[in-house]
Amino acid sequence: MNGRISSLLFALLLSGLSCTAPSAAGELSTTAEFQQRFQDLAENTVFDLRYNPAPCDCPPWEVSTPDGWVRVSLLGDLETRETLQEQAWTDHGSKLHMRYAAEGSLSGRVLRCTPSTPCGEFTLTQWLMKKN
Repeated sequence: MNGRISSLLFALLLSGLSCTAPSAAGELSTTAEFQQRFQDLAENTVFDLRYNPAPCDCPPWEVSTPDGWVRVSLLGDLETRETLQEQAWTDHGSKLHMRYAAEGSLSGRVLRCTPSTPCGEFTLTQWLMKKN
């Protein structure tokens, strides 16, 4: 029993360390990098989105960038977002890991879903299709 408690406390300690805030210099660097990444993509109008729920308060959506997937909050017309969300829930429930070609734009605003995890905003105009 004592070994189980030790293991549980160790796991909690590790998860707590992963949620600690980075240094101010690291945080500013990350914010600046994200702002630059989004500015570089400002002229794009079609992006790959994927629904990838996280075990934290981060938004479940990600947009593909040349540097990898970036978490984003979806903005735009409520009906369009709801239609895409329903499709994503269906696909996710069927264990399909789909990507969706979506028309829209990235804002230059950088948000934080955790102290160490920046995310952006994506204004969805329409989603065009789903693909593997």
